[in-house]
Amino acid sequence: MSLFMKIKERWKYLLACYLIGYIISLFVTGIPNFTYIIPIKLSAIVFMILIGNAIYHASKGMPVYHYPIKCMKYFLVIIVAVLVFNLIRVVLLQCNIDITPLMGISKG
Repeated sequence: MSLFMKIKERWKYLLACYLIGYIISLFVTGIPNFTYIIPIKLSAIVFMILIGNAIYHASKGMPVYHYPIKCMKYFLVIIVAVLVFNLIRVVLLQCNIDITPLMGISKG
């Protein structure tokens, strides 16, 4: 099954989980300035991928113990994405450009 077909089949679950993840991200980080309201956040994407796919597989009747095996590729993609974003953040902080709002974390 192609990626387009997977997304077409799961978009309702993914969209709902992205919105929930975005709202949770806003509650966690707060809104100290306008840049924290940007619509793309890494933490919301992670929430969307993990929880959205879990809910999708549960709605299709997949046993709960099968999902961790199926989602290992998602964990690997998320780990790589977080590492890349952290590397980019460190490099951009050298140039006084802050992308922590894009990652969905507070400056803390």
